[in-house]
Amino acid sequence: MQLGEYFSHYNHQIQMSGIPAYINSLLWGKNADYFREPLRASAPCISFFAMQVVRFILILALIAIWGLNFYINVKKCFMYLNFWALTFTLLYMLCIFTSSGRQVIERQLHALNKLEDADKSSGWKRAVFFHSTAWPLVVTSVVLFSVYLRQDQLCATQLDFGFAEWRRDVVFIATYFPIFVLTIDLGMNKLVISHKHIITTLFIFLAYLFGAWVGQQIQRRPIYAAHLAFKRDFTNDYDYSDVRHKNYDGQNLIDFTYCKDSYLHDHWVHVPGGDDDNFYVVDWSKNLWKTLGLGLGTLVATHLVLTLLTQLRWASYSKGEKKEEGLLSNAGGPLVQQQ
Repeated sequence: MQLGEYFSHYNHQIQMSGIPAYINSLLWGKNADYFREPLRASAPCISFFAMQVVRFILILALIAIWGLNFYINVKKCFMYLNFWALTFTLLYMLCIFTSSGRQVIERQLHALNKLEDADKSSGWKRAVFFHSTAWPLVVTSVVLFSVYLRQDQLCATQLDFGFAEWRRDVVFIATYFPIFVLTIDLGMNKLVISHKHIITTLFIFLAYLFGAWVGQQIQRRPIYAAHLAFKRDFTNDYDYSDVRHKNYDGQNLIDFTYCKDSYLHDHWVHVPGGDDDNFYVVDWSKNLWKTLGLGLGTLVATHLVLTLLTQLRWASYSKGEKKEEGLLSNAGGPLVQQQ
């Protein structure tokens, strides 16, 4: 290797090693402890042990729901926003369950001067990151599903895989259970959300939209029939109007008739004089921008509101904790005895 090539390679290695440091600085700033310390705290109404037990139960429920949601849609589940929200909620709960316990142990070791800086875990960053991402995604998923996407997803799922009441139930639970989990956890923890993480949240939402576009290209029809079509005209070798009645009765018959003869009939119009499989989406552009506008607005608003609320909450908790430590110190309590 020539001398010039060696220095070029060496400089490249330095630059690459600096990328993680730059990202770390961008996301956490110089005061990483501000985001790490809240992991070891719990609300006054619940002990840390009880909080971890509740989290463990919620994790088991999330795993079961995630598995059911994957089962009813198989590989298509990656094209639905509620699956992304459910997945990030599960990742957050798994990370916070392990890293918060680690932070409690590290705090105890630090008090005994038995913890070296090199032994400190950085896993808490994943927990805080997934927490900052899961909340906006979940709220956005719930809002979009409730306002625009409910019938799109229910009809697509049932026309593709069969009409059964339990499939509808799984879709609803997979959409709304994550916000229940996050709300319960928010009431127990003292985590802080950073306004800087809105960058990664937006990036992940855009990644989902790209995935939805790829899914549309693969299956040659919109992921959400009426409200997330990235173009007007489609040529599809699978015609929903050809879906056969399978002795449905009761609510299943009502849903089958509605999805086939009413909902999709109103939003997908077959091209006159063309093949039966060619259709265009009614008002595709208007509905697309309405969905994107509501989604992005909800995402940003949720992140900013939770950033403000969590930081105010931690400031109040820290102030009370320092006041309590000061009283113990003045009274010759445990803080004095440790010295």
